[in-house]
Amino acid sequence: MKALTAAILFCLTFSQSSEVRRQTDREHGGFVGPVKKMREDWSPVTKNWDDIRPGTRCRKATKIFDPAGRITRSSLYPGSCGVDELREYYTYDSEGNQMRREEEIPGVGSNPPPPPMPPSGGPQNLGPSKKIFKYDPQGRLSEYFVQWSSGKISYRVIFDYDAENRMSEFKSVDSAGKLNSRWIYSYEGKGRFPSGSIYFDSDDKARGAYLYSDYELNSHGDWVRRKESIKDSDGVVRIAFKYRKIEYYQK
Repeated sequence: MKALTAAILFCLTFSQSSEVRRQTDREHGGFVGPVKKMREDWSPVTKNWDDIRPGTRCRKATKIFDPAGRITRSSLYPGSCGVDELREYYTYDSEGNQMRREEEIPGVGSNPPPPPMPPSGGPQNLGPSKKIFKYDPQGRLSEYFVQWSSGKISYRVIFDYDAENRMSEFKSVDSAGKLNSRWIYSYEGKGRFPSGSIYFDSDDKARGAYLYSDYELNSHGDWVRRKESIKDSDGVVRIAFKYRKIEYYQK
């Protein structure tokens, strides 16, 4: 009886200790340290950035994570030099599925948002949606899909990784599996951060090539500055710098 009890306890302990830890949102985003908040700005170097003068500092994005590494809020800043804000709040259910709430915050002097669309039987009438995550045997995020409360799938995003555990590609497909877009990333040697990427449209045609260089890292090993050279399908090359201001949780 004692031998049987010991065997059961051993099996339980082994199964618990061998459970693969899942990648957090923070890790999936490429961060090394216990990031609490990241603010990203950009500044053009060349003159071909519409009405933005070289050297101007514009806000790009903000991400906020909880202590467990889950994203709780994010913002993108469209409009001229990031004057507007598209903010999203995230909550999670007991199974780890993500729910999202959006807020549009127009900037000073920005055009007012368009009036709401009338009901037409489209996605806005399918009820609330949630994002459901899947992980591979190594605990890496392999896929997520957005599902309406009706059960219908809106779209899927699928991730691939290289032999060094770095993201090598991600693509978005619609509910029927048709490609929406995809990105391919390249790296130099065993470098943790990408040296380049290529964007493909829904016809799987390359529409933009990006080169990343001149990385500057902080004491946590996260990059806080890099140079980006962007070549669009029209052959025009635009160059800018990206900057990150990062706050960390205290260990």
